[in-house]
Formats: sequence, C-alpha cells, structure tokens
Amino acid sequence: MKKALAFLLLTAMILALAACGASGTPASTAPSAAPASQAPASQAPASEAPAAPNDGKLVPPDGFPSGPVTIIVPQSAGGGTDTGVRLLMKYAQEYIPQPIVVENLPGGSTIVGITEAMGKPTDGLTVIQFATATILATGVGHQFDCTKDFDYISLQVADPRVLCFNPNDSRYSTADEFLQYVKDHPGEITIGVTGLNNASHISCEVFKKESGLNMETVNFDGQATMKPVFLGGELDAVWQSVGETKPMLAEGQCACVCVLSEERFEDDLPGVPTGKEIGIDLVSCSNRGYAYKAGVDKAIVDYMAAVFKAVSEDPAYIEEMKNLGLPNSYMGPEEYTKLCLSEVDSYAVVLKDLGLVQ
Repeated sequence: MKKALAFLLLTAMILALAACGASGTPASTAPSAAPASQAPASQAPASEAPAAPNDGKLVPPDGFPSGPVTIIVPQSAGGGTDTGVRLLMKYAQEYIPQPIVVENLPGGSTIVGITEAMGKPTDGLTVIQFATATILATGVGHQFDCTKDFDYISLQVADPRVLCFNPNDSRYSTADEFLQYVKDHPGEITIGVTGLNNASHISCEVFKKESGLNMETVNFDGQATMKPVFLGGELDAVWQSVGETKPMLAEGQCACVCVLSEERFEDDLPGVPTGKEIGIDLVSCSNRGYAYKAGVDKAIVDYMAAVFKAVSEDPAYIEEMKNLGLPNSYMGPEEYTKLCLSEVDSYAVVLKDLGLVQ
C-alpha cells in the first residue's frame, strides 16, 4: 500500500531527526505518575518555589530571568502533552532561579494559547509549548507564519500514533475482529481524535485514507475530554499517542490494533504490532517541543535549550519519561528548527491533498 508522498516525506524526516521509532524500547521513556503539580487548575506552578542554585553548571544570561517563567501549553490539562511539560519543568526548576508556571490555554487547535503567547514581550519569560498541531493550524488558518514568527528552542517528545478500540465491545474482541468489523460495516465505527485540523486529526484522516478503513471521526478538545467518552462506551475507537495509550493498556481500558512506528514499543505496548506488520505502510508521530515568539535574545534561547538538554540527560527524568511511555527525543535549536520547517513544507502538501487549503 503506497503512502501519500507528502506524509512519507514528513514522517521520514521525523524518524531521521527525532528517532521516533528507535527500536522496541524508545530512546528514553519513564514513570512520574503525576504532573509536577497535582492541582487540576489550568494554571499551576511546576514547583512550589525556586530550587537551589545548580552549582554553576548552567549560568543564565545577565538579568534573566527577571521574574517567573511561564510555559503556555495550548492543550487541556491532564493529557499526554500537559503531563510531559510538567515533568520536564519539574526538573528544569533545578536550573532556573525563578518559579516556573505552567498555564493551560486550550482551544482553536492550539491557536488560543499561541495567540496569547504572541502578545507577550520578547523577554524570554513566556515559553510556548510548540507542536505539530500549531504548524497544521497555522497552515489552515494562516494566523502565524511558522517559518519566521517563532524561535525554536528544543524538541522534547516524538510520540508515535496508536489505533485503539474498546476491548469490552460485544461486536469484536481481538484486533483482527475489529479490523474485519470496520471493513464489513463502513462508516459505523466512530474514532476519537484530539483537536480539529491539527496533527492528531490530520494524521488520522491520512491513516483512514491509506488503510481504507472507513470510520467516522469525532473531534474532542483534548485527551481529558475524549477518554471518559471512550471508557463510557460511547466512542468505539481512539487515535492517540504511545504515552496516552500505555497506562490505558496496562489497566485493560483499551486494546491496540497497531502502533504507527518503524519498530515495536514492546516495553510500553507489549505484543502490539507496527502498522507495517498488518499491511498499513505508514509512520506517524506527534512532535512536541518548545519555542519563543521570534525576537528573544539568542543567549536566552540557547540557555533554555541547554537547561532542557541537561534535564533530558538526567537519569531520574529518563526513568520517569520511560514509565510514562513518553519517548525522550531531545533535539537542540538548530535541529529542531529544521524539523519544524520540514513539517511546514510537508504538511502544506498534505493539507492541499486533503482539500483543507486551496
């Protein structure tokens, strides 16, 4: 089965640069049962107070930070993206001599949060959680130009997509039975995605097209709203990441058809085949990292990237990421910028192919 050319180019770049499907065990993945802050509120500190100095390991630029550093997450609290951000910031707090505040501003396929961040000064105190979703949303709506409106800091996670279904549905009990049911009942099965015209949504539409599986897509604001509907039996299938799937699979809350990676993730999704193994020749990842509004001092960008790199090499952080099923895919400013720009070009073709832009 042939891939859509543009999507192939995109995912190939993701794999080459982010090692998304790097063998059965992701480059680094791990535990941390909860976000850095337990508070369910949309705005909460990543830690209660500034940590002790980091013994001079990393020295911030003069005058930075002049106040609390806010991480704007344009996704709902409680999902895989939010959990990863809070975990990283818990460790980053050891290096940054001001409080780090995580603020969730979901809506508009990340555009609500991005718009808020773009209205802030370029003093380095407002960091944007940046993802493929923003590239797609701007590609459709043209609110921002991802080739010049952002200074990219680093990649944190390149997380493959997983197709899951309810194991307690009386219509099927195995992945093979589920696939056969979808083929025999085109359009009957509903599949949930987080967002509209974003990375989750578009990658699912590409998957449906390339696999020939006719399912009705249902869009949700985030994982926190989609999961209860799925667990309640009102949604037949979900399209989500390895990090989001791992705990559900462990609790028997879902069954997996395949993971859209080059290699299996046996430590996180035991026994789950890749798409290629079941005849679906497609690779798809969710890339999540950090950026600034363009114009921030390069010394600040480099310092924040160095902080995130130091965290990515911390054994405790690596272990927590592993237990969460989040691939630890650090990439610095130069490489991450290239990855984002490659996504801009590749998704422009995909969006046109799907009729979402002229």
